[in-house]
Amino acid sequence: MPKLKLNTIEAGKPFSIGDINILPIEVMHDKLPILAFRFDNVAYVTDIKSITPQNLDMLRGVETLIISALRWEKPHHSHILVSEAIEIARATGAKQTYLTHLTHKLGLHRLSADRLPKDVSLAYDGLELAL
Repeated sequence: MPKLKLNTIEAGKPFSIGDINILPIEVMHDKLPILAFRFDNVAYVTDIKSITPQNLDMLRGVETLIISALRWEKPHHSHILVSEAIEIARATGAKQTYLTHLTHKLGLHRLSADRLPKDVSLAYDGLELAL
């Protein structure tokens, strides 16, 4: 029988795994609060529709931001657009941003990537980042 130890993760309460510091940050997925995670200088934010200014402050200073961006146009009730993801990236000061959780309606990868600022890239299955 495997031995398990359950640990409760709460928004705003940092914890560590080995030498990695992790800060859970609450974001909203429509009306559902979910957790984004900051791992030292990297943040992973998916299924976001909104974030409070206070919680956005917790993302400031990250070097790498991985954030969902559903599509270019037509707002969605529980996900942000590419333009909104870029706004959040700018607010955090991230040096490099990767957009994830993309819909097929975004268009061809190459053509969509050409529309993005140089410091924003489309993530893809199998992408590995050296952090």
